[in-house]
Amino acid sequence: MRNPVWLEEHVDGLVGCMKAHTSTAEATSDYRKLCLTNGWPERSANACLQKLQNMGPSAFTLMRAEAGSPQRADVGTTAADLAARLKRDNADLARRLREAESRALDDESIAKLVGVGKAAWDLEPPSWATEAPKSRVGETPQLAGGFVSDKHGGEVVDPAQVRGYNEYNSEICSIRVRHTYTMFCEMPDFYTPRFSYVGFLLMSGGDDVSGGIHEHLRKTDDESTQQGVVRAVRDEIWGIELLKSRYGRVWNVRVPGNHARSTDKVESKNFAYQNYDWLVSQLVAEHFKGDPKVKIGAPPAFHLVFKVFNENWFLTHGFEIKGGAGISGIETPVALARHRALKVEQVIGKGFDVYNHAHHHTHGFKKGYQRNGCVVGYNEFAMLRGYDPEPPQQDFFIVDPLRGITFQTTVFCNPESPKKAAMASARRDAVKKSVQSAVRWE
Repeated sequence: MRNPVWLEEHVDGLVGCMKAHTSTAEATSDYRKLCLTNGWPERSANACLQKLQNMGPSAFTLMRAEAGSPQRADVGTTAADLAARLKRDNADLARRLREAESRALDDESIAKLVGVGKAAWDLEPPSWATEAPKSRVGETPQLAGGFVSDKHGGEVVDPAQVRGYNEYNSEICSIRVRHTYTMFCEMPDFYTPRFSYVGFLLMSGGDDVSGGIHEHLRKTDDESTQQGVVRAVRDEIWGIELLKSRYGRVWNVRVPGNHARSTDKVESKNFAYQNYDWLVSQLVAEHFKGDPKVKIGAPPAFHLVFKVFNENWFLTHGFEIKGGAGISGIETPVALARHRALKVEQVIGKGFDVYNHAHHHTHGFKKGYQRNGCVVGYNEFAMLRGYDPEPPQQDFFIVDPLRGITFQTTVFCNPESPKKAAMASARRDAVKKSVQSAVRWE
């Protein structure tokens, strides 16, 4: 029977259990045992409480100590007594809630802890990156850009374990990062010496530190995650200062990666707040606070969508892109991830035109799509899985205000030997000189 009838003996048994115990949980548990012993209908704890409420003034309520030792409530408690007790309980709960809210860390208070306000979370682009500059025909200033990700600061790659293809440690990490920023500044002199630039768009794709997220990393990393944060902040500040000296203005948008998380697994709640990449971003933003030539955009989000001239760009680290071990490689999983992201953004935003991601340590680009390489380079994990070897490299691109991305290439992160560097410098100077002689410079 779904709702068995309460007989008088059933009610007397329930009241007796309530008198014998100081809590409803114990009383209802005892009553259910009594039902089994006497062959009465089985009832849930909620059914017992509902019956007591229906009994009116003689209902039994939750027992608790008003002061001193716990006291048992009598079945004859009046409705007025129950109302007064409930009122006191409600006031006590309201007080506790206010105290909890006063101690809670909201978005703004978290930002204050690291010394920055919500201005660092602002993704509103600077006007020079959205408005086509006025210029004469054929001399439109361009926007240069670079993509930096997957540094894995602190990770160690033993060359003996990867057949001599790569070597990596925290010191090499800084060398490669700073060389990458240097090459970002030199690339236009070699490829597009005639262009002028409105500024530089720097996309930071996360994984600034190894994070020790796996046991084999914790055993072999040559610095702690906290040490890696300090190193990453110094390298980022150095690089942005260099870009500012070359291009005049820098806009840096940043997302966190999976390696910098402080949790065992990726968690959807508070992902950025529990991520060392986000901490790096906020400390970098604090350094450039008040500098009108540098803007940092690092909201606490998985993905970012921002405007570049007349296009919307999507930036994600890419750890949500699963698969890629088949013959088609990473292309099929990326196409699926892009499709899903576009569906979401078309509903909650305005969609996007260019999809940018990192994480897979392989460089690639085509129309409306950029996949960044990595700084750490080929490691033991990649060799064990049979992934394609690829030298450490990062993306460099040029954006035309009217045509979008018109130039894409890679910057190799390893510095050249002194001899090769001198030869490359001589080639760049020769190219620039020949272009200067062929065009009229104003």
